[in-house]
Amino acid sequence: MPELSTSFHSALDSLYNFKLPKVASGHGPYPKLNANVTFHDKHMDPRLALHKVILAPSLVNDLVKAGERALQTYKDRTDVELPPVIDDTLSPLNSYRKVVDAGTVALVYSSAFAEPATTIASMLLLHPNAPNWSNSMFFLEEDPTKEKSDALNEDFTPVLRRHYDEAEDYKSVDKDAWESMDDPTKKLFQMAYEKFKRPAVWHIYFVRREARRALKRMGAVVSRNMSTYPTFRTDAPKIGPGSLDLPFSPDALETAWGMSLPAFTSAALKTSAGSRPLRRSRRLAAGKAKAFERQPVARKKAVPSVSRADSIQPDREWPKVTSSIPPESIKTDEEVATSLLHRVQFLFIQFLRFVPDCLLQAWARAVEKDATFIVLHCGTYERIAIRHRSSQTLFLSDLINVTQCSDPAYGAIHIGLFISILSDVLDRVAQIEEQANQTSKKRRRSALSTIEPRKRPRTRTTVTSEATRIITEQKQLQIMADEIPSRPLALLRMQYDKFNSPVPASFLRHNLIPKRDKSTYAATEYFILTLTSFIGDGSTGDVHGALIEFLGMDGIVHSFHNIVVKFAFHPAQRRRLRHEFKVYEKLKLSGITCVPHILGLFEDIEGNTLALVMTHAGKSLADRRPDLQTAAFHVSKLERDNFVEALRSIHAQGFRHRDIRPENLLVSDDGSVKIIDFDRASVESSEQTREREMKHLINVLDGHDYWAVGVGGVSHGSFCSSSNPTTSSRGWGWEDSADNSDATETEGQSTELSDEE
Repeated sequence: MPELSTSFHSALDSLYNFKLPKVASGHGPYPKLNANVTFHDKHMDPRLALHKVILAPSLVNDLVKAGERALQTYKDRTDVELPPVIDDTLSPLNSYRKVVDAGTVALVYSSAFAEPATTIASMLLLHPNAPNWSNSMFFLEEDPTKEKSDALNEDFTPVLRRHYDEAEDYKSVDKDAWESMDDPTKKLFQMAYEKFKRPAVWHIYFVRREARRALKRMGAVVSRNMSTYPTFRTDAPKIGPGSLDLPFSPDALETAWGMSLPAFTSAALKTSAGSRPLRRSRRLAAGKAKAFERQPVARKKAVPSVSRADSIQPDREWPKVTSSIPPESIKTDEEVATSLLHRVQFLFIQFLRFVPDCLLQAWARAVEKDATFIVLHCGTYERIAIRHRSSQTLFLSDLINVTQCSDPAYGAIHIGLFISILSDVLDRVAQIEEQANQTSKKRRRSALSTIEPRKRPRTRTTVTSEATRIITEQKQLQIMADEIPSRPLALLRMQYDKFNSPVPASFLRHNLIPKRDKSTYAATEYFILTLTSFIGDGSTGDVHGALIEFLGMDGIVHSFHNIVVKFAFHPAQRRRLRHEFKVYEKLKLSGITCVPHILGLFEDIEGNTLALVMTHAGKSLADRRPDLQTAAFHVSKLERDNFVEALRSIHAQGFRHRDIRPENLLVSDDGSVKIIDFDRASVESSEQTREREMKHLINVLDGHDYWAVGVGGVSHGSFCSSSNPTTSSRGWGWEDSADNSDATETEGQSTELSDEE
């Protein structure tokens, strides 16, 4: 039976007795703290949404027991021995600093506890025979370059390291640690990395009174029905969620502290049922909130599941749709007095809604990552929560005073927390593997009884059918182009992956302000826009594949699959998307056909999200590459000539694209070429810069002098014949040339068509 070394005992004592430094927010101005439920969060599948919050007073002590149990399990084994602790490998760092945003609060926590706690958890559960102390899970910011709130940071999370291979880097497991693992553990860990790379969620708030107050008062939402949040302002009968299959994602069978998960949840439910009622002041506040929230808005409700393809049958009557505009978004001079009163009430309700919104937001991030554990931390207070998938319940710990926590010690809680996170992931991965093995056995049996059909050769009949399909799509496109531009309302819903809109969102055509705060639209005044896939994201926003359905003026239901929707969420993104829409409009008025067909720019009535709806223009030249390493593609002479002519026609209208790359050069099924993404386009450009852009296009088509920075800023590789391509910070190889006389052109000048934000 191995004994814990003196050095390890000393390191554990140091962690247990260490207190997180009290962070100071310094002097203002302070970042504004809010917890608005995002656009994507509202469209989560109802089967994944949060229904109830239950207080679990034993959770903090249970996490401490998880650490003690892991240590005892190690002591009971005879085949393992932890290495001695050298220097300050497991020592917490007192990195006191003045806090300026939520990111610095995260750094204080990370340097103090995350590194030693993840190391201890990794050694005890994964590689106790490793010759040196190392971790297989570390605490890291997901994307330091991503635009984020200064008041809330949700990017610092535990990250599983990649399994060791020859290309070892700081994100992979240490070689000695990997070789010390047994084969079953290696297999489970590799699966865990592929499925749950970020196995937990940390929401770290800036040190403000609102955050401290919210964490203190989270007990007030215990047992409340959270399925009424968020509210929706669209009443669309018969247009509900679709019958989509969710991936198999089980809860762990056993907790890290030795209790089965059903036993833990049952105990928490019994404790919650016997808890005392809310104080009178909180009951009165909750009553006022409910009274004010009785507005003519559609709430999330159980809607019979329908399939995406036949959500509304042609032989059924298409319903009228009612959209309620939030009162604060409509203000006129005559309404100043009532608007001021409403504003006071609105702020009061926002204050009451802040706590449930915090929990909904954290739950949504956990659904995205398929995580079980959630940590809510503000530098002085903290709560830890467990997401129970099968009951759609969040089990919330008691309040933890971070700077004064001594019994149990804060370090002991977080060592147990990281052990529980790893244990949960390994348990769930084992279940997924077992389920996959059973499924594969069934498939093998089924395969024995079937004969694989031969692939049919491409005959004259198949070629004719493809031509017929293209003609049919063109006819449908013409009908859609005639009817959609006159419709003011788009009912948008998401139906893919974890998204399955309980109620569609109302998107009004941009700059169309209704005269009433509640408007009813006939079936011929709206169309249904269903997002069916995620294509990618970039600096302007997210891009999705979509399906359009609408009841035509001829009484026939029409649908069109080849639709693309481009979203913009932040102010800078919205400015650029409005600019892109205006560029497309001007090109359309000029008779330019080498761009996608634009169906309109729409704005969400419940927020500021913009959606640019257009037809799918084809396959990009970048998609023709066999892989990212060779990064070569073929362009026929006809396509090359058509692209040159297309850009020449755009230049003739005075526009310069300013982002020519293979990702933005498309070829449709009928062979026509399209150029997309005009969010950076320059409205007025010199002849010299347009000539230089034309040369750059020719170089790209010929496979020379190109270094692409793709979606999300990821380098796609060089198309250059040279071994030393120069890379522009924006991915425009031609923009940095020495003879660029237009180098003084700024981003602001390139967006002169956009509205003021």
